[in-house]
Amino acid sequence: MRFRPWLILAAVPLLLAVAPQPVTAPIALGFWLKEGATPAHPGLVGVDADGPCGTVARLQVDRIPDFKPSDPFAVAEAVELDSKGATIRRWRLPADYVVGALDGDWLLTAYAGKSDPLWIDPAGRLGVASAADARIALGDDSVMVVACPAGVTVPDGAQCLSVRDRPQHARRIIAAPGVCS
Repeated sequence: MRFRPWLILAAVPLLLAVAPQPVTAPIALGFWLKEGATPAHPGLVGVDADGPCGTVARLQVDRIPDFKPSDPFAVAEAVELDSKGATIRRWRLPADYVVGALDGDWLLTAYAGKSDPLWIDPAGRLGVASAADARIALGDDSVMVVACPAGVTVPDGAQCLSVRDRPQHARRIIAAPGVCS
């Protein structure tokens, strides 16, 4: 059999396009506690009332909850926009998690952009981040702040980001909150 080095190069994109592995057990993540609300949740593990932007309740979850308006908790949100500012997809984020990269529908996030990298899909499923993912989420050129598309209004504390989709080598616009301070 003859060695064909181009086959190795052809396989690299396939290796990079593997979806993140789902978390296998609940993990503790922070969610905003609405002002005046009492934290009640079967997975409640603690409350940090001293946060600079409000109270954060830590809940054991195996996916990002889709809280109802009547629930005492709230999520942050990242929104993918097209060039005209129309919404393509949304991701629910834990408190103080920021955008690090994209892999198709999966969004790589990290706590305060510094630790605990985590993949999230639009349905709220959580994926385990590898060591290579962590290096991307915690500091490379995957994310750049850019001007939002004309006519787009983002919530307070949010900004538009040009985020690299790793397997497609394309950049996509995501409106997302920064680190609360």
